[in-house]
Amino acid sequence: MTYPWEKKEGNGHAAPLVDFDPLMFVRLRIQHGDEFRLVGIRADDKDITGRIKLDDNTEILISIWGVPTKSEEFMTTTQIMQEIIKYTNEKGLRIRRPA
Repeated sequence: MTYPWEKKEGNGHAAPLVDFDPLMFVRLRIQHGDEFRLVGIRADDKDITGRIKLDDNTEILISIWGVPTKSEEFMTTTQIMQEIIKYTNEKGLRIRRPA
């Protein structure tokens, strides 16, 4: 597996990028009640931090939570939002629309 801060050399091995800036990536904490997930994203992707209110009067909180490690999953904000939709569907919840 190649991480976002690595590039592949001619023989398929990953080599660190010389100009890698670890601050190009941030870790998001996605929390609903006691459940949470940490996901790394590019810092220049869309800002999706905030609160998503659900129909059971709970909310999903998305906040920046540091710099991700190589072992953490990396996603785009679109993929994260798809996972949130999947999560709410599995829990039988709906996103509450603003009044």
